[in-house]
Amino acid sequence: MVGPGLYLWDVTLRKVFNVHEGWTMRFEAQAFNLMNHANFRSLSVTTSSADYGSVTGSGPARNIQAGIKINF
Repeated sequence: MVGPGLYLWDVTLRKVFNVHEGWTMRFEAQAFNLMNHANFRSLSVTTSSADYGSVTGSGPARNIQAGIKINF
């Protein structure tokens, strides 16, 4: 039995700035499942179950994170 496919857009943006001589600052932003597309999974394959062939779960949801790192 073939289940539904997986559709994910993962994106990372990164920029390094020179703050001072020998000091750098890195900004990074990441987005996982950027388009927030529903990815259905957990296909029920037990033939004796009333849920046979139905989708019983979905995920992952969109996740966005950002951070700054200073090296000196």
